[in-house]
Amino acid sequence: MVQTSASFRRDLQDTDGSISLSEIISALSYALDLTEGAVHGHALRSCLLGMRIAQDARLPADQTNCLYFALLLKDIGGPSNVGSMCDGGDRSIKRGVTAADLNGADSENLSRIKLPWKKVLPRVGAKFGRILPAGLSQPKNNRERIGLRYDRGAAIVTKLGMGHFAADTVRNLDERWDGSGHPDSIRGEQIPLLARIGAVAQHLDIFSAATGTQNAIKTLQERSGTWFDPHFVRIALSLHRRGTLWTNCSPGDSQEDTRQAVLDLDAGTQHTLEPDQIDRICEAFADVVDAKSPFTFRHSIGVADAAFGIAETMGLPADRVQLVRRAALLHDIGKLSVSNAILDKKAVLSAAEWETVRQHPRITRL
Repeated sequence: MVQTSASFRRDLQDTDGSISLSEIISALSYALDLTEGAVHGHALRSCLLGMRIAQDARLPADQTNCLYFALLLKDIGGPSNVGSMCDGGDRSIKRGVTAADLNGADSENLSRIKLPWKKVLPRVGAKFGRILPAGLSQPKNNRERIGLRYDRGAAIVTKLGMGHFAADTVRNLDERWDGSGHPDSIRGEQIPLLARIGAVAQHLDIFSAATGTQNAIKTLQERSGTWFDPHFVRIALSLHRRGTLWTNCSPGDSQEDTRQAVLDLDAGTQHTLEPDQIDRICEAFADVVDAKSPFTFRHSIGVADAAFGIAETMGLPADRVQLVRRAALLHDIGKLSVSNAILDKKAVLSAAEWETVRQHPRITRL
């Protein structure tokens, strides 16, 4: 029997207490939202939106199944480059870069100049001398760093056994129809089909969470044929007009209802996970946490090894030893919510910064 944490509702378990892949991945997707600074439940809503578009496009089941997990795990490569985005920087800086990018290509160069002065200089002072040269060579450096992010995300998805369709989707999710995207600037139908759907889905959720569903639809239409595949834009607009696009995806909708809707989509393909599969998922997310900062390299694995040894020495039952190891692997997952400006800070932390650090165990439990 697989033990579950407080985040799993009892009525979502099978009668024997086992847990499906979709239940574990959907719960852990919240941790990826913490890293991206997204509105809580972003991956779940993106999954619902993308799956509705895929189903209306009549994609075969094997592809929709891959899209399902790709959207839940789409940001899994993110923590590996948060610290390098701005010399040990901050999630607020990363969010600023994303927001500037969403404002359109015309403002991109100006945003690169404004961003360090507005967000970085007041806080890091002397570090600006190192940030400025990085800013001057930013297009090349960022392309390399962003490429590492997507490569890592695809590699983790592959390791988890999600298949090459899912891995290709995660790697190419931010490519654009006109070739101006990342990581390879491919265009049109060169972009994997599922990644084109995923791009529309994540755009809709980011904009609806920030400015409402109508503005999300408006900007989607404006970027049809430049950022997005016009075919999937038309499908999204049709779903919007029919009133079926935003169910459980609108700002203010219950997150529990959203997650249940995501789980319902997987109802026909659920399967009970083998213990080694659960272990691989826990190990993958431990790697994600440890990649956030150079100071935590392989920390979670080390804690898990130590906890496993202690539990065995105590003579605990085998299933309890296994549970202890999994808990140790995930013990720091709430740390994804802590800014790298705090995690990598070499000086003494302020009282407010310590309070942020102290919150991460509570977030882990949630």
